[in-house]
Amino acid sequence: MSELLSKHLRRSLDNHFADDWERQRRTAEDILRRLQTQEGVILADQVGMGKTYVALAVAVTEILRKNTSQQVVAFVPARVAQKWVDEWKKFREALLEPSARKIRCVDAPIRSGEDFLRLLDDPAYRRKHLVVVTHGALTTSLKDRFIQLALLSYAVRNRRGASDVRARIARWSEQSHGLIPDTRFTPERVARLLSTPTSTWQKEWLDLTGEDLGDDPVPHALDDVSSELDLDAVWEVVRELPARRSLGLKKRLKAARTALNDATQLVWKQALTQANIRLPLLIVDEAHALKNDHTRISRLFSPLPDHPTDGALYGIFDRILLLTATPFELGHNELVNVLHRLEAVRPLQPMPAQTLDQRLADLGNALYDAQGSAVRFDESWSKINEEDLPAFDSWSPESTPDTSLDAHVVRAWRDAQLTVRARQHMHDHLQPWLIRHQRPHRRDYLCGAAILPDATDITGGLPIRDEDAMPFLLAARAQAIASGEGAPRPLFAYGIASSYEAYLRLETGSSPLDSDTEESADETPTHSPSDAADWYHRCITDVLASEDRRRRHPKVEATVDRASALWISGEKCLIFCWYIRTTAALRDALRRRVDDLVETKASELFGVPGTEALAELNRISRRLFESASPSHRTIHDHLVKSFDAVANDSDLAEQLAAIAIRNLRTPANLIRYTQVSQEMDSATVLEGLAGGNLLGTRFE
Repeated sequence: MSELLSKHLRRSLDNHFADDWERQRRTAEDILRRLQTQEGVILADQVGMGKTYVALAVAVTEILRKNTSQQVVAFVPARVAQKWVDEWKKFREALLEPSARKIRCVDAPIRSGEDFLRLLDDPAYRRKHLVVVTHGALTTSLKDRFIQLALLSYAVRNRRGASDVRARIARWSEQSHGLIPDTRFTPERVARLLSTPTSTWQKEWLDLTGEDLGDDPVPHALDDVSSELDLDAVWEVVRELPARRSLGLKKRLKAARTALNDATQLVWKQALTQANIRLPLLIVDEAHALKNDHTRISRLFSPLPDHPTDGALYGIFDRILLLTATPFELGHNELVNVLHRLEAVRPLQPMPAQTLDQRLADLGNALYDAQGSAVRFDESWSKINEEDLPAFDSWSPESTPDTSLDAHVVRAWRDAQLTVRARQHMHDHLQPWLIRHQRPHRRDYLCGAAILPDATDITGGLPIRDEDAMPFLLAARAQAIASGEGAPRPLFAYGIASSYEAYLRLETGSSPLDSDTEESADETPTHSPSDAADWYHRCITDVLASEDRRRRHPKVEATVDRASALWISGEKCLIFCWYIRTTAALRDALRRRVDDLVETKASELFGVPGTEALAELNRISRRLFESASPSHRTIHDHLVKSFDAVANDSDLAEQLAAIAIRNLRTPANLIRYTQVSQEMDSATVLEGLAGGNLLGTRFE
C-alpha cells in the first residue's frame, strides 16, 4: 500500500517526542486514506495528544501534493488562533525536512472576511499556504472602507445617470464625516477611484497619496462576482444623495450612511457566499461548535432555506478535517449534526454509492439502536436476582438460552445479545467517520462522596442537607416536565448539579449556553418551557435569592473542602469545570476559604483577633520584603543564586526571584511557607523556604 503522507515530513525523531510523532504520522496517514473516498473525518484524540500536529501533517501533505503549492485553511476559535500560528513555527522547525519547498503561514490570524479573500488572490511568490482564520471572521460586519467603496462603484456601474451619482458620492466623501467615514477619503481621491476599475485601485492610490497599500484593496474574488450581486438596495441609497448643500444636509447624510451600511453589509455577505474559490482542505478546530443547525458558524457550512447570506464556506473545499476532543459529550443528534457540515464539501469523484445524507441517516439509526438496546437490557437486567446469576455462566453473544430458564432470565439473555450486536453495528457505522486515541490510564477517579477529605471506602453521591434539598427536588420536577415537552438536553438539571450560579445562568434567558465560544446568545436555538416548567424555575430562583443559600451548593462545598485541604497540606490542585459560572463560583469560594484559613492560623500564632492578625501579617510582609530593606536584599540574593544554579541564566534568575518574592509576601504564602512570628527575619524566611515551615514544604 503506497504511503500518502508527504515525504518531506520527518520519518522519525531521536528525542522524547519520538513515540508521539510515530503515532501522529500513522494517524495523519489514516486520515489521508479516508479522505480519498469520503468527504471528511473527525479527529477526536484526547486533549494533549497532538491533534494540531496531526492536522498540520495532513495540511503539509495537501500543500505539497502538487507542483504548485496549494492553500489550506485552518478555521479555529479566536482565543487559540495565535497558538496555531505559533505551533506551525515549531512544527516547521522540528518536523519538516530541509528538502521541503518553503511553506508560508500567515503572520497573524485572519479575523475578517475581507482579509481572507485578499489572501486567496496573492501572487505565487508571496502566497500564504497555511491560512489561519478565526471562527468569527466570516460572520463579522464589513469594516473595510475600500470594499465598501467598491460596492458603491459596482452599484452605479452601467446605470443611467451613473456619472452624476459618482460625482455626488465623491462630493460627500469628506473624510471622517463623509458618506464612508474614513480620514483618508477626500472628494478628489474618491472621484479618481470611482472613475477607474477596482482592480487598479492599488496603483491609483499610490499615485494619489504615495502610500503603498501592500495588496489590492479589493479582492479579485469580489471583482469576479460583482456582476452577480443584487446591488439595487445600494443604488437606491446613493441615487437619492443630495446634489448640493442645503438645510438638514447633515441629517440626510447621516440617514444615508445608516441605510448604505445596512445595504452594503447584506451585499457583502452575499459576496462571500458567491465567491468562486476552490481549496483542497479545511481544518476545523473545536468542531463541536458546529452541533447546532441555526448558529452562525454552522450556517457557514449548511445554509438554511431562504437565507441567501448563508453558506460562505459551502462548495469551496474538496475535503474537511474536523477536530474535537469531546465527541462523546455530544448527543447523538449533535454528533450527526457536526458530520452534516461535511455537506459543504465539493462533490466527490467518483460519487459514493450512497449520498452523505443516507450514510449519516444510517449512522444516526445505529447510534439510537445501540442506545435503545442498552436501555432495554438495563431494564431486563434489573429483574435478575442473585439466584439467576449462575445461568449466565454459559452466556455468549451467539448462545441459545436453556429452555428451562425463567422468562425474565431468557429476556435478559437475549437483550444482552441484542445489545452486543447493536453496539458492534454502531461501531461499524461510526468507525469510518471518527478517529480517537486515548492516553494510558493516569488517574484514579473518585466519584461522589469519595471526593470528601479523609474519605475512605465511601460510595454513593454527595450528601445533601435537608435544608438544601428543595432546589434539587424542584429542578428534578422541572426537568421531567421539560423532557416530556421535547427539550433537547437537560440543561437545567446539568446546571443545578454543577452550581447554583450555572443553573441561574441557564434559567435567566440571557443565553442557554454557558460557554466561551463565539456564538452570540440571539443565534442559539432554545427550547421555550411551558408555564408549568417555568413555574418551577421561578420557584427555584426564589429559593436561591439568598447569597448565603447559593454558597451552600453541595458539590461546590465538597470541592472547596478537598482543594483547601490539599492546599494547606502543601499539595497542588487543578480543578476543571464544565460551566464557566461554576468556575467563577469555585474561585470565589476558594478565595473566601483560603482567607479564612489564613486569618484563623495567624490569629492562633499571634494570639489576637483575626482582623488584627491580618494587619500584623501585612506589617511583617512590608518589613521583610520592601525593596529598600536589608532583609529583602538577603532573600533576593539567595533566590537569584538558587535559580541561576539551575537555569544558568542570570537574567532569568532575576525575573524568577522577583516573581517569587511577589508571591511570597502575600499573607497566604507567608503562612504556608515560613515559620511566622512577630520577630521573624530574613533567616527565618530562608529557613522556611528550605522546608522549615508548618507544612514541611519547600518553596524552591
